[in-house]
Amino acid sequence: MINIGLFGYGTVGHGVKELLASQKNIGVFNLKKVFDRKEKAEEIGDIYASSIKEITADNNIDTVIECMGGDELPYQAITSSLKAGKNVISSNKETISKHLKEYLALAKENHASIQFEASVGGGIPLINPLWCLSQFDQIDSLQGILNGTSNSILTEMEESQLSFNQAVSLAQQKGFAEKDPSDDLNGNDLARKGAILASLAFQAEIKPDDFTRFGIENLTPMIISTLKKAGKRIKLILLVEKKEEGILNLVLPVAFDLQAPLALVKEETNGVLIDCSKNGPLFFEGKGAGKNPTASAILQDLTRVNSNIAPSFNPDINKPKLLKELPGRFYGFHPDGRMEKLVDPSETELRSFSFICQDK
Repeated sequence: MINIGLFGYGTVGHGVKELLASQKNIGVFNLKKVFDRKEKAEEIGDIYASSIKEITADNNIDTVIECMGGDELPYQAITSSLKAGKNVISSNKETISKHLKEYLALAKENHASIQFEASVGGGIPLINPLWCLSQFDQIDSLQGILNGTSNSILTEMEESQLSFNQAVSLAQQKGFAEKDPSDDLNGNDLARKGAILASLAFQAEIKPDDFTRFGIENLTPMIISTLKKAGKRIKLILLVEKKEEGILNLVLPVAFDLQAPLALVKEETNGVLIDCSKNGPLFFEGKGAGKNPTASAILQDLTRVNSNIAPSFNPDINKPKLLKELPGRFYGFHPDGRMEKLVDPSETELRSFSFICQDK
């Protein structure tokens, strides 16, 4: 029997509790305590925990699941749990991307496990397959759509001819976008996810700030229409690539040919294309967020922990040489909609345009 403490009872926390309840006939998992704000105490009931310590100091709890969001409280919960020798499962991309090396070291030092499949790609099995590949194959590059908010907005602007603001509002109405969607639109969300994936793929310490970012905040219907006439479709892409001289980390809009695999990924769906030296390209696609997909990924980790097959990620990762080049062809758009084609421009040159996208 695995006794579980749950940190966070929002959308994902509800999904985890529901999914755990559906497994009761198996008799393996037992949710002992749930921590959240005092306002949720009545809703949670007898298993409500009023403090983080109430869970981390409970010797009867073997494994904790963290899905609070943010960094300050999750950091406290995760570090305290690992120091107490508890296994940790987190869906929190922000805290994992900021403190991955520290968390891995604490897990190793205290003979515990930390797993975070749900932190990137929602319910898509991605982190564990990526880690497994990296053990026997060389991962050359990874590019993907890993932000459902931006992808939903781009889909609606193209297919429904909505303005940018209209598409953002619709995404909020559908529950795909936060009240403040800035991190989704400027690339911050993708940089966090990219830092996690790149750190595992390349056994390197990569942080969100290591990514050069271009967002879609200044996208207009005119730009989408102009590129569509040229047989192109815009997607906001995460790109990490390992070269002999270092690692390239980018978040930027890319104009794909209409039939390219990533161009066909629409709405809130996520898609990731991985190139390896021996096995690839590999394509992963599925729901990238939401209560049920994320809770499913958490339960995947829980099953691995329970079966003693959860990977022990290597904490001995060091800062690599980071590349800042921006190779390839680009489209640059002026405020009046005029387009220029550019080859191997500098970052400074690209930022002089109101909107840019790489040509693929």
